[in-house]
Amino acid sequence: MSNYNVIIAFVFLLILTINALFHSGDVKGDKLFENHGNLTNETFIGNDNPDPRVLVQAISNGAYLSSYTLPKKGDLLLRQGNWTMDKLSKVFPDAIEKQISQNPTDTFFIKKSIFIDKNTQLNIERSKILLKSLPRKDNVPVVIITYGMINIINSSILSWDPENNRPDPNPYHPRSFLVAKHGGQMNIIGSKVSYLGFSLAGTHTLLSSLAALAYYNTSNFTIVNSTLSNNIYGFYSDESSKFSILDNEVYSNVKYGLDPHSGSKDFVIDSNHIFANGGQGIICSFKCKNVTITNNVVEYNIEGIGLHWLTNSSLVKNNIVKYNSGYGIYVKTNSYNNIVVNNTIIGNGNGIGLLDNSNENAIKSNFLRGNILEKNQVHEDKDSLFNQIENNTSVIK
Repeated sequence: MSNYNVIIAFVFLLILTINALFHSGDVKGDKLFENHGNLTNETFIGNDNPDPRVLVQAISNGAYLSSYTLPKKGDLLLRQGNWTMDKLSKVFPDAIEKQISQNPTDTFFIKKSIFIDKNTQLNIERSKILLKSLPRKDNVPVVIITYGMINIINSSILSWDPENNRPDPNPYHPRSFLVAKHGGQMNIIGSKVSYLGFSLAGTHTLLSSLAALAYYNTSNFTIVNSTLSNNIYGFYSDESSKFSILDNEVYSNVKYGLDPHSGSKDFVIDSNHIFANGGQGIICSFKCKNVTITNNVVEYNIEGIGLHWLTNSSLVKNNIVKYNSGYGIYVKTNSYNNIVVNNTIIGNGNGIGLLDNSNENAIKSNFLRGNILEKNQVHEDKDSLFNQIENNTSVIK
């Protein structure tokens, strides 16, 4: 047997062993989520197919991914009712510490993870929420996961290192995050979300990462007039639909600003300022459909706006996309029937790209200037066919 096959066998034996340990522990017998599916993040590890050595490294940097999203003994399980942070701090003072503040905003230090069941609601209003996150590799961070409803309104939410009295700045070890799943709704309104999410594999790869805000198999939520900054990814969705991301600032995230993914559809990204992220500002990838991306300013990212990997029937219109290192806008990897129209694309490495078997797209009435890495401001590779490219204004200098 080759060393490569030995690695594969070792990895999956280790995964099975760890999962068995989790399911034989404190969670067994708890009926809170028995009809809702478990909270394992199946996309990051399962669908991205990383090299087995990456999985070994990921596991060595902490427990398998499900360990961060399954209830543990001592976690706060909200089974029913409507809750506020003030009410929680009074009923569960061992889990939530209300701190004295001279500001109008109340501050709450969350010491235990919160799981919200269906038909249960948590409202966080005019509050500063500090999620306990310790600065070490084996940290088990405090998280908030909802199958019900959570509204975060005019508040800030961030990881918090009580040992150093500051946000946890390290995205390469386990760090706090928020999840809505299986119909759970998490609305972010007028709020700041920062220093959340982490890469399970440390610095080796960001494929196995948990975003600051992650939505799985859910719909009808909104993120509006808020700030997503200094996270691993600002936003991630999987099989989610009918949501809106409006009038936000999304910046200084380690990788993607906004990452709608894996079957997400029928959503709108409008009037956001998305800048200085370490990957794409907006990347819609893997079977996304009926995406509307309009009126955004997307600048100083690695790339601007991407429709990727079987993303189809979508509209990219009236955006200003400038000073990104690579493509301003691209349509890539078997993505089809998309419209890119009336965008201003200035000073990027490349202008608009039609790449890797992306066919039957319309690129119309865009203004392109000074995208310097290719003479042709709209680039269609030899594998992309039957695209309609017309009425674009291109200026090299």
